Amino acid sequence: MGEVMSRERPLQIGFLLGNKVFIVYLALGVLLLVAALVKPFSVGLENLSSVLRWSSFLGLVAIGQTVVMIAGGIDISVGMIVYLTYNLGARMMGGSDAQILPTVLFCLFLGGTIGLVNGVGVALARIPHIVMTLGTYTAIYGAVWVYTGGVTGGLVSPAFKAFGKLLIWKYVPVSTILWLAVCLLFSFVMRRTTFGRKIYAVGSNITAVRFSGINVNLPLILSYVISGVLAAAAGLLFLGYLGMANMFFVDMYTMGSIAAAVIGGTAFFSGIGTIAGTIAGTIIMRFIFNLLVMFRVADAGRMIAEGLIILVIMAFYNLSGRE
Repeated sequence: MGEVMSRERPLQIGFLLGNKVFIVYLALGVLLLVAALVKPFSVGLENLSSVLRWSSFLGLVAIGQTVVMIAGGIDISVGMIVYLTYNLGARMMGGSDAQILPTVLFCLFLGGTIGLVNGVGVALARIPHIVMTLGTYTAIYGAVWVYTGGVTGGLVSPAFKAFGKLLIWKYVPVSTILWLAVCLLFSFVMRRTTFGRKIYAVGSNITAVRFSGINVNLPLILSYVISGVLAAAAGLLFLGYLGMANMFFVDMYTMGSIAAAVIGGTAFFSGIGTIAGTIAGTIIMRFIFNLLVMFRVADAGRMIAEGLIILVIMAFYNLSGRE
């Protein structure tokens, strides 16, 4: 009996160490423990509340990015969709609560439309996904500067601003609750629906899926639509929290969403990844960012750290996956 248990235990440990989701949550736990020892304030309720709030903005974008990456692509345009949404949203609201619903619906529609353009370009025109989404990124950037003249403008409505800053039980941002609800929804969609299984299949081997007679175009297109809608939703939540339009905070959503997905175990071009992993990856990214701010690391240093994190995580996953 004891011999059987001793045989099973190494197998269980080996399974856990080979599970990327387990590894990333273990890494999150270790990060929090180390932070508690080095900078106790960083694990206080107020700071953790701030981390969760900022994680919700990045996390929404990262969910869409994860879906696209599982489908074998990548969406460079998400940062610009966020940028477009919170600049356009402020101007559309004009300080009026009556304009909240039209603004939200239009911005989500616009984000989905941009995603549709990306998806059609990739799936039907066979434009490489990096080229397609980079082209969209550049076009949006130019359009926003033409529309705004490079000047921040518009006024967020009082009710929308209050909602953006709302806390439940004093420390839980309402944006975090919305983010986790979306995470649960897409965890179910990706794992329990035909659409989700097709996304994984397309990302694993699109040629084989085509030869099997399955229409790969629709899953590919919808993955980019989802990415666009969620990026627009993140922009709206961000606008509500800031309470004003902003001409910055663009690249942190593009690179940050890719980093969060990669840290969470989503692999490039291989149909591998989970929403659960991306949740932890997002929190790790935001927590590290907060720590760097506490240690007064400059923006350039934080960008270097972000790039190194992606490279180290990718190297670790690649090496640990070898037999």
